[in-house]
Amino acid sequence: MSERSGGRRGGGEDGAAILEALAATVVISVGVLAIGVLTAGVVRGNRESGRVATAALAVEAELELLRAGAPLNTSGDLAPGPKPPDVGGEPRFQGLDAAGRVIATAVAAGAAGMDMLRRWNVTDEASARCLRRVRVAVLNRSATVELASGETLINCP
Repeated sequence: MSERSGGRRGGGEDGAAILEALAATVVISVGVLAIGVLTAGVVRGNRESGRVATAALAVEAELELLRAGAPLNTSGDLAPGPKPPDVGGEPRFQGLDAAGRVIATAVAAGAAGMDMLRRWNVTDEASARCLRRVRVAVLNRSATVELASGETLINCP
């Protein structure tokens, strides 16, 4: 009869199985962590893409109002009446919320509830007799990054 009938068989195979399980756990953990990091990057990119799209719409909306002849008052806000857009001088500002709605006018960067800042200025067009160049830009809350911009020519009143 064999003396090994009640003893361990394989001489250390149990330890190898534990090491294999540990290695597999590490590989799977690294993979799950990588997927989490990639997902966070995609979410961040989608959020920024949405902000840029909203900024582009805010620029186009302002340019369309100015092309349609909407006058500006002396503070640079859109206002009814015959006054033409101010020419030269300091740029005009509007604070926008995350949806691109105006929440404050003639503001400095950082107003409460403001997600973006729309800036525009009007200059005389040197090459034409009665045209004005309007440049509109939407910047981030701290006014350090331009998210979208556009410009157009409008007729003098």
